[in-house]
Amino acid sequence: MLIASGGGGESWPGLTANPKEITFNPTKMNEVADALQADLNRYQGILQQLTDPVSGTDLSTQDLGNWDVASDLALAAHKGHQATTQYLQEMLTQYQNVIGAIRKSAENYAKHEDDNTAKVSAVGVNGSPVPPASSAPASTPTASAPPSSFD
Repeated sequence: MLIASGGGGESWPGLTANPKEITFNPTKMNEVADALQADLNRYQGILQQLTDPVSGTDLSTQDLGNWDVASDLALAAHKGHQATTQYLQEMLTQYQNVIGAIRKSAENYAKHEDDNTAKVSAVGVNGSPVPPASSAPASTPTASAPPSSFD
């Protein structure tokens, strides 16, 4: 299945990638999480402005008048405002969860990469384990001298 990107008819990168060739870069993953965190901080500022009662974003009958249509409009605007701020709060909670998941994945990939590197380093050229650096090399047997005939 191909998904066109930008209407150009090109397939979306990653759909045809060989799973054995996919790599994960924990540093890049953390950079993405940092960029998302900056966005999240900006959105949280917007949410703060929307929930701040002093901001003047909530209409009341004092603003519109006390007649039926104005009261209904104020009530509808208030309900819409509440729904918008609730939706934004829920979105920001999920956004924070995504950031946390990216950071946790980066941490896990880094740990597993370190473990794999250590295991590969512990294997010698022919696949036999390399002795730890602290152990003394095994002594090689030396050929004994032939018996002397002058005994």
